Amino acid sequence: MDIPRSVVEDLLPLYLGDEISPETRAFVDRQLIDDPELRAELERLRAADPFSSTRTPGPPTELALRSLKRTKALLAVQKWLFGIALSATLIGLSFEFQSEDGRLTEWHFLFSESPAVFGTSLLIGIGCWIAYFATRRR
Repeated sequence: MDIPRSVVEDLLPLYLGDEISPETRAFVDRQLIDDPELRAELERLRAADPFSSTRTPGPPTELALRSLKRTKALLAVQKWLFGIALSATLIGLSFEFQSEDGRLTEWHFLFSESPAVFGTSLLIGIGCWIAYFATRRR
């Protein structure tokens, strides 16, 4: 398979940034060995990028793991807050209806029978919604 030189030249910035797969990196390495003009182009790109010598391939492993654990914990908290907020809101706004002969005869909110349950449920729901949206911003 004959790949044009221009394709390899297009891969050089990704090669410098360590953003290509190992197979593609091996291919570009082979091309660099065979083509001195391509090596000169790579050196020119490397010289044009002042941060190429200080660039690291990724964050330190320990930092990445801490970030991943924190993100997972925040997502778990967010999931629970959403479930509790939705449940509390729906409990507070639930209603009952009666029908006779397929026609709706009466309906009313259940909180009219017990305002304490409605108030408590609504306060829990509002608190959880606020906490949920606060964690979404993080």
